[in-house]
Amino acid sequence: MHLVSSALVTVLLALTTACAIGPERSEAPTGHMLEWAGSEETAAEGLGVAIQVNMPAAYPGYQSARMAYRQERHTLRYFAYNRWADTPARLVGAALTEALSGAGLFEDVAAPGSRVRAAYRLDTDLIRLEQRFDADGSNIHLSIRYRLVDLASRRSLGSLHHDITVPSATDDPRGGVDAANRALRESFQDLFDALPGWIGGQEAQGADL
Repeated sequence: MHLVSSALVTVLLALTTACAIGPERSEAPTGHMLEWAGSEETAAEGLGVAIQVNMPAAYPGYQSARMAYRQERHTLRYFAYNRWADTPARLVGAALTEALSGAGLFEDVAAPGSRVRAAYRLDTDLIRLEQRFDADGSNIHLSIRYRLVDLASRRSLGSLHHDITVPSATDDPRGGVDAANRALRESFQDLFDALPGWIGGQEAQGADL
């Protein structure tokens, strides 16, 4: 009987240990990226000036690398085992710099923190980036604002506010990451369409003076 009891205790201990070190508890947090995937479209004509990409500012609740989600109003939660590889604002700034460099609009694109002299500065506010869950599934909500500043006059030449909702293909963090990148791509492309008009309007106004 003692041998049987000892064997049962050994089996129970093994099962308990296996449950304690399962993948949900032992798996390291997964870091996700916001990235510019590139575009086949380039500007028909460059603007011949340099632009400084300012470090985006994040609103409260979105200032850490934690991935935010929402299931009810006024309550923001964060995934336990999934997070951004860096703060969303820093990821947006890096992606925006890369996207502008590849778009061919500007002679030079200075990354956040660079000392390169530029004619214009692009400010960005990351207002909201979260995955929302409801009875119909989930989607990503991206709210972001851009502002172009003329560094010589310190005047704002134009601003753009996007409030974008993109459905998630799957109701999990990975599906949310894919949707977030699609939302960011849509926002960047609209910004690129607006920038030449803002700068062209400034040049036309200067010519009339």
